Amino acid sequence: MTLRPLSGRRGFTLVELLVVIAIIGVLVALLLPAVQSAREASRRTQCLNNLKQNVLAMHNFESVYGRWPTAGWFQWCNALPSVVPTGMTAEEYPQTGCIIPYTLNGTQVNSFSNGALVASQPTGTPWTSPPRQAASWPFQILPFIEQTSGQNQSAGFMRNTVVSAYICPTRHPKRKLAAGTAAGGAPLDYAAPYFGPQSSDINTIKATPSSFFGVILPAEPPEAGRGMPDIPVRTAQITDGTSNTLVLGEKWLRPDQYYQGAWNDDHNLLSSLDPDTLRIGLMPPVRDTNNSISTGQLVTASVSNPCCDWWRDPPTMTPSPRLGSRFGSGHPGAMTAAMCDGSVRGINFNIDTNTFSSICNKEEGNTVTLD
Repeated sequence: MTLRPLSGRRGFTLVELLVVIAIIGVLVALLLPAVQSAREASRRTQCLNNLKQNVLAMHNFESVYGRWPTAGWFQWCNALPSVVPTGMTAEEYPQTGCIIPYTLNGTQVNSFSNGALVASQPTGTPWTSPPRQAASWPFQILPFIEQTSGQNQSAGFMRNTVVSAYICPTRHPKRKLAAGTAAGGAPLDYAAPYFGPQSSDINTIKATPSSFFGVILPAEPPEAGRGMPDIPVRTAQITDGTSNTLVLGEKWLRPDQYYQGAWNDDHNLLSSLDPDTLRIGLMPPVRDTNNSISTGQLVTASVSNPCCDWWRDPPTMTPSPRLGSRFGSGHPGAMTAAMCDGSVRGINFNIDTNTFSSICNKEEGNTVTLD
């Protein structure tokens, strides 16, 4: 019997396998940043689209009501029931509010709806527009982003209704916030500029002229009896030009609070005048961070994001400036923003403080054109 020679084929040696694995590792290392960059570009584009959609909704709002949406009433809690809403649990509604009852033409109404308070629960139909609606701009424009059914919910429920157009995908999936006063609430990543005082006292805000420099202003009806003003803003009053005036930008948030929420990101869709829906136009945006922007060191939320005023600390403050009332972004390099004409753009984190303040002020007279 003749034996056939063995085939000349052989397996890979250990060295050859290691070389192949090393080559694959190099290729992955080269490709991964490109993939991540492409994903971030897609998320940034979605964020810009959200902002454009919201500003176009504000334009449609003005066409219907003859004014821009407002920041709601002067106290953060005026659209939130003072008890847990019927049909919700305390876990879903961990912090109660302070809806205000008042009389309108002999009828009992309140700061959220056109009915009386019954067992501290607002009845009737929610007000759709200022100055009667105490909730801020995100609630007011809901019908103009195809969310009429959400706006018509009983008091308290819109707080917990997630709206895709209000979420930056770099930060949040479409889900509710999970902890503290924010538990059960919907995220909101966008805010309007505010120039009021550091204090959240409503009489101090009323007495401070700069409180009314922005486009989205607090407003209350005279019948409420608190003596707070209603100053409607119309497009003709944006005298610095709609293409030069910023109306919405991203909020600064700590990344470790993206999913849990915080004092400045809790009642978002039903907040009145509050850093939930407005951020100061006096200071430039800051990249989202858990670190101190003055030292670069990791700091706790109690240091960089304490409750509850309109902070405007200098960037050199140690151990960290309080950033909870600032604009910011999770995107690298720039915050996404929308101008009053509906155009959207990035605002670099290194923008000059005076330049940023100018573009947030609707009638300063110092017109700034961004590149």
